[in-house]
Amino acid sequence: CGSGRYISEIFNDFTLTSDVTFGSNINLQNQTQSLELDIYEPMGDTEPLRPVLVMQHGGSFIGGSKTGDDITTLAEPLARMGYVVVSAEYRLGMEGLPFPGPDSSEASESVWRAVADFKAAVRFMYKSAATGNPYRIDTNRLFIGGVSAGAISAVHFAYMDKNAEIPSYIDTTKAGLGGGLEGSSGNPGYSTKAIGVVNVCGMLADTAWIEPGDLPCVSLHGDQDVVVPFGTAIISVAGFFQIFEVDGSQSVHARLDEVGINNCFYPMWGAGHVPHTSSIPYQDTTLRVITQFLEPMICGGSTACGYIVANEEAVPTGTLEVWPNPARQTLRVKVPAGYAQDWTWSLTDLLGRKVAGAQVGDSRETVLNRDFPAGVYLLRVRVNEGEWLKKIVFE
Repeated sequence: CGSGRYISEIFNDFTLTSDVTFGSNINLQNQTQSLELDIYEPMGDTEPLRPVLVMQHGGSFIGGSKTGDDITTLAEPLARMGYVVVSAEYRLGMEGLPFPGPDSSEASESVWRAVADFKAAVRFMYKSAATGNPYRIDTNRLFIGGVSAGAISAVHFAYMDKNAEIPSYIDTTKAGLGGGLEGSSGNPGYSTKAIGVVNVCGMLADTAWIEPGDLPCVSLHGDQDVVVPFGTAIISVAGFFQIFEVDGSQSVHARLDEVGINNCFYPMWGAGHVPHTSSIPYQDTTLRVITQFLEPMICGGSTACGYIVANEEAVPTGTLEVWPNPARQTLRVKVPAGYAQDWTWSLTDLLGRKVAGAQVGDSRETVLNRDFPAGVYLLRVRVNEGEWLKKIVFE
């Protein structure tokens, strides 16, 4: 902890270990499916043990991929901040599609499969840590999370934790649905303990399942989301088949508050579903909210959600000068008078990857010399009072 780790991209790059088999189970086609995960680590990191975030991707439980941009736009920068991030796949598919459409049982069984596979992935990480720990993870600082369907899976992992909470319409005698709350997708006997949940545009079937002592949670959700409800509303599959009433992130947040569980909720006003995949500002916001919740849990200290909004809205006074834009080989950046001491700049590409950056000493102006491909980049200039963001085009 310290020196910006877990909240800033202090590493220049990450390493990726792809397609690690963590389990298997019977899928919707009644075939045994091997399950794989990808592991993102900070490149050049010497820390002996690192916190780990295990995630699942979105796709309405019928599509998506562990390499989809809903995950990579978060996993890559988080790895550069010092986290180990795991992107785990799960069995896809839903009975009733395309027609006549799934009922509540068929939709819920898809979630049940995903949660079982999620728990197998977490057990695999515990098993890995107990057998040489090649990824140097700290299982005392293990988080679960996801985006869209993956977030739905994560919050059900966290809060559907008693046999009495298993909906009666889930037929656990079906092939691939057995194993109870832990599932049967692999690595039996290892722990599934986590210390927090990251929920990006997810929901819970029933917030009554949330009880005192349950896991802390950080949530983000667009209030114009038409895929997963922002609050309590009917959810649909494939934008057409209505299933049943569920509790979106706003309602989850209210219940967490009610029972006294540490949580933060960032409503993305005016935004739709999973906006971080198509907007650098929303990607930046999503990463800020997540890391400013996780970092105190990792390093010690209390979480105060209010400062998340304050930091996001903090823009220093004065005008940042950037020219020429578009640029070819060099770009000049000049901060307003009064900000000449120890400011920093960084450039990230549209996938959120940092391509350049530096700290500037006693000067208002610096020159950026391009040694990276032409394209569109986000320039971030930070001072103590906040930061400026500028879109930059290199031709």
